[in-house]
Amino acid sequence: MRSISDLTREELEQIARSVQDMLYLDNSRGGDFYNPDKDWSGADVCESLAGTLCEFGLVPNEATPAS
Repeated sequence: MRSISDLTREELEQIARSVQDMLYLDNSRGGDFYNPDKDWSGADVCESLAGTLCEFGLVPNEATPAS
């Protein structure tokens, strides 16, 4: 598992953008809009977050102590 401190600024920005999109990007109106009232499922968001963390190598390979 990568350490968070090893991430570049660009990677941190990508992660933040990804989380923002998961929660607020709404394409139900025929285009992409940020909607602060967008409905979302906790399970879907958690699944997407897990995928994002995996993409950046932030998923532990085994049980490890938190730092």
